[in-house]
Amino acid sequence: MSEVHIIDNFLNKYEQNLLNTYLSGRKILWKYDKSPSGPNVKKLSLKQKEIFFENEIFTWQIYINRNYKTTQIEMDAENNLEVLKLFEHKLYKYLPFNFEILRLQAHIGIPNSTFNGLGMTPHVDVPYELNDFENYNVYNLVYYCNDSTGDTVIFKEQIDTPIPEIETVLAKVSPKKGTAVVFNGHNYHSGGVSTTNTRKVINLNFISKDKFTM
Repeated sequence: MSEVHIIDNFLNKYEQNLLNTYLSGRKILWKYDKSPSGPNVKKLSLKQKEIFFENEIFTWQIYINRNYKTTQIEMDAENNLEVLKLFEHKLYKYLPFNFEILRLQAHIGIPNSTFNGLGMTPHVDVPYELNDFENYNVYNLVYYCNDSTGDTVIFKEQIDTPIPEIETVLAKVSPKKGTAVVFNGHNYHSGGVSTTNTRKVINLNFISKDKFTM
């Protein structure tokens, strides 16, 4: 799947507000991350370092499928299960196939008024080279909790190729509250950096033996 699918109003108004209430919970253990893109930062060429920059975020690990075999809810915060159920319900509604969620995270990006790059370092979210995924289609879903600047950039290159350059952009998706974008999890993507306000997203990784269609 090389297509990028944008789903307007992935969550309805009530669900949007409910999710934002969950994200405001007092017991959530947000974890600070100054380099969200991981080890790929060290692989950038001099040219790439002129367009890709890291930016500070806070992450809430809502759910992770341990070793992608044993299911475990990360019970270090309130409302984990409610958020998981909300997105499972929506996936069943919008996606015409059985699926398995690998990971569900929330990210809050700190605004950076001086940021002038294309985005953060291109990366993929989970280790897709695992044999467990050999017979599966792998997908990413990014849901935008609020309107902000800082486009999500999706590239044509996939995990078995070098980090992409700016000329190979497949799509740019602007953060719009209630909207979700689904794309091939093998493709590199770059997290956006807002220059104006806090950028809040839900990042979901899932697999299926069927292909996504709209």
